[in-house]
Amino acid sequence: MLLKTRGIVIGTLAYGESSIVTKIYTEVLGVRSYLVNGVRSARNQGKAALYQPLSLLEMTVYEKPRPTLQRIASAHLSYPYRHIPFSIPKTTIALFLAEILYKTLKEEKEDLELFNFLFESLTIFDKITTGVELFHLVFMVRLAARLGFGADSAESFAEQLLQARIPFDLKETGLAYQKLLALDYGMADPTVNSCRTALLDALTAFFALHCENFGSMRSLAVLRNL
Repeated sequence: MLLKTRGIVIGTLAYGESSIVTKIYTEVLGVRSYLVNGVRSARNQGKAALYQPLSLLEMTVYEKPRPTLQRIASAHLSYPYRHIPFSIPKTTIALFLAEILYKTLKEEKEDLELFNFLFESLTIFDKITTGVELFHLVFMVRLAARLGFGADSAESFAEQLLQARIPFDLKETGLAYQKLLALDYGMADPTVNSCRTALLDALTAFFALHCENFGSMRSLAVLRNL
């Protein structure tokens, strides 16, 4: 069966000499893994660029009885990024966000509200020129709420971390978290900015606490140095 859907690339692995397996969060099917042949060959390098982390795609896909790797009949960019690939801060944040989504999105079913939130957030990230250094923190707070485990106050956030024996300074970092809850994409705040590394570590630990088999974040160390 052929289906048309938008998709967000959340991970890609090399497969064989010239192929890839790409994990995509789709609009109508949830999470799917697709085998794409030949895209790492010299003559098809342009096609490989379609499956970079967080690429936003329009696809026609084959949907067959699982469990099997699915196939993509055709794909093109739904929204070509104009700024993310050419900005080191944005590229670094994008790689971190892709890893977060890879570890948290597991459902193989449609969730239009979640998909639209992700798609719109990423297009906004590409466009903003202020508050870039805080985008991932605002995004994580909103994603946690969408996934059903968000903390709507610093006290609730701190309580959950401390119950899991994860250190958290409620006095200083808690104030920054409370301010973070009120921020929109593209907004800046000096209190949040001064605590962004502590907030990043706390939010990552918070996700690990609530998401099964979350594991360690390979991109976290790079983002801490941003």
